[in-house]
Amino acid sequence: MIDGGVFGGTCLNVGCIPTKMFVYPASLAAAPREAARLGVDLSLDKMRWNELRDKIFGRIDTMSESGRRYRADELANVALYQEHVRFTGPPDAHH
Repeated sequence: MIDGGVFGGTCLNVGCIPTKMFVYPASLAAAPREAARLGVDLSLDKMRWNELRDKIFGRIDTMSESGRRYRADELANVALYQEHVRFTGPPDAHH
């Protein structure tokens, strides 16, 4: 297995997973505005974005390391190369 950069790729580290983890708190922050349209008065005191960011990426970093460790240390018949590679020829049809 070849995985250059931060283990787990784009989706886990900077793509869909962190995005989804930001969406729910963002929708909660928008709740006062939405509620006002229905005649319900709510207020948002503060949004601690730095704390939220650290919580999300702390979780993602743990998932990345756990996935790396599982593949590198626990799977039989798997060799993990954590680097960027380039194929220089066609695949060998005999293997």
